[in-house]
Amino acid sequence: MKTKPGIRYGLILITGLLAEIAIIIPVIGARLLLGKDAASSQPIDNYSLPVACLVFMFLFALWACRRMETQLVLQGALIAVAGIVIYVALPPWNKPEPLPYLVAHALKIVGGAAGGFAAARTRRPRLVAA
Repeated sequence: MKTKPGIRYGLILITGLLAEIAIIIPVIGARLLLGKDAASSQPIDNYSLPVACLVFMFLFALWACRRMETQLVLQGALIAVAGIVIYVALPPWNKPEPLPYLVAHALKIVGGAAGGFAAARTRRPRLVAA
């Protein structure tokens, strides 16, 4: 079975994983900076997690989509979906999520699609020999 040309599933999956790892770092940093443990850090996570999801997914999708050829907005959104699936599949978090986490997942998709859009807007047109 031939895959659709232009969609780079391997790069999408790897970028989604890297973005999820990058999202965790500032959230844990905010906890450490404020001296909170995981049990008492829910208010911190409610504010830092959505921002980190939007920013890091945008940056990673922008980076990956610059290496892609077509359908950059779709592939940016797929990077975010891959990150969401990776996060939800992790055993410690395999439970119902509070509303701020659902908002953070939606912001991942917005950030990924925006990263693909930005990559498409900054792309230089190719010169085609006639």
